[in-house]
Amino acid sequence: MLRLKKHELVLYADDEALKNFLKSLDRISQNDDFVKACYGPKSHQGMEFLTKHGWLDGTVEPYKQFLENPNAYGKKVIQKIRSHINAKQLMVIAFLTGDRAEKKSVSKSTDFCQWYHKQNVSGITHCVTHAENILSENLTDVLNLFETHDQVYIVKKDSINKIHVTRESIHKLLLN
Repeated sequence: MLRLKKHELVLYADDEALKNFLKSLDRISQNDDFVKACYGPKSHQGMEFLTKHGWLDGTVEPYKQFLENPNAYGKKVIQKIRSHINAKQLMVIAFLTGDRAEKKSVSKSTDFCQWYHKQNVSGITHCVTHAENILSENLTDVLNLFETHDQVYIVKKDSINKIHVTRESIHKLLLN
């Protein structure tokens, strides 16, 4: 089996968009090729939905350790999930990025995402967060978070939009 390695940011507009996104993702990943895991605060509606639908809860308790020491906590989560992978493709839905951005800052969230990316976790990781927790911050911090991920998506109602963030020369504004 070809092992993918993707680390993507998914911003959702509201609760309805999150619910539609998770339903669709759960439905299209029903085959046995995936180990489906999620991490985040137990009270998050996304965690409640995914665990109810049989996704492995990779959250390590006590969860508050994540906010205090995210890298040490992240190592425990990765270790917990790796023990369930076997020969299957890993798909992770993580609500950590948004929680850290909301309770600390987007910059601190970016630091954790950069650390996670360097851990070389094979599989598909979707960092899922409410757009409000990210887009209301300093633009430089938001762009840094975007650059930390392979792709960035925004989910609104039942559609998903891919955002392309590339550095350009100011001269591009005058050229075709």
